[in-house]
Amino acid sequence: MRPSAHGERLELMDLIAVKECTDTRFLPERFAELDGATLNRRIAELRRLLGE
Repeated sequence: MRPSAHGERLELMDLIAVKECTDTRFLPERFAELDGATLNRRIAELRRLLGE
């Protein structure tokens, strides 16, 4: 289930899934283009915002 009212939490869940993906061919283009450093930075930022 993906509650629609929690945008940052949903983004975090998506980015963690992207980070764990072993084959970028399965990712939507907007995620496949992300480099690891950018991905890790955004995940860390979202975790701080969400208090995780």
